[in-house]
Amino acid sequence: MFSLSVGIGTRLAYVWLDGADKGHVVARFDGLNVPPRVLEGIHTIMNHGRTLKGAAVFKAKVVRSIGLDVIAKEPPPAHANVEG
Repeated sequence: MFSLSVGIGTRLAYVWLDGADKGHVVARFDGLNVPPRVLEGIHTIMNHGRTLKGAAVFKAKVVRSIGLDVIAKEPPPAHANVEG
């Protein structure tokens, strides 16, 4: 399991659990470069044939403030794509 929490600030909180290997970290994110451990966690999930699933809850105005857009794409209800 790998869980990533992204907020408005410059910090990324993430946790992982893979057998006996487990941990939690808060890393700095400059808005451009994803920390290597985050990429490694995603890569590990994908290499084991697992399906990557995710959900994000955010305010559209925050996404639009960085030059991206939020486009409604239902179903499922309240689903949207971030495009830009």
